[in-house]
Amino acid sequence: MKTTVILNPTSGRGRGKKLLPILERLLDASNLDYRLLQSERPWHAVELAESASREGHDAVITAGGDGTANEAINGLMRAQADGYTQTALGMLSIGTGNDFAASVGIPVNLGEALATIRRNNRRRVDIGLMKGCDFPKGRYFGNCVGIGFDAAGTVQSRKIT
Repeated sequence: MKTTVILNPTSGRGRGKKLLPILERLLDASNLDYRLLQSERPWHAVELAESASREGHDAVITAGGDGTANEAINGLMRAQADGYTQTALGMLSIGTGNDFAASVGIPVNLGEALATIRRNNRRRVDIGLMKGCDFPKGRYFGNCVGIGFDAAGTVQSRKIT
């Protein structure tokens, strides 16, 4: 199974970068045919996921949190719009909340999550699309979308160190 792993080094308040050696060791032991890429800026994981799908990869695995998963979903859906429908999304939960992974039953333990991925245990999930304002062409979401108060709360929370 040809796989792209997208690590967000800033997810989990920098936990992603700290876990890189452990992640590499687990991936090597999993016998997956993988390449490991790191996102470098906001929306970069979109580009990486879309490219992996267009290159025929069987899976894109995010190593991050909800934001990384959201970006990968958007990349995969962009590719899907052009007929590239073979790529599954997997997640290794190293973010702060990991709400989407929990809502679809992905194990929090990295080894258990990789075992699930190795079994190619796929299932379909609903994806939403929101259009308007900053996203006239739309932006996809997997588990929730917030506007108004919760969006303002997110902006404020990012100011907290």
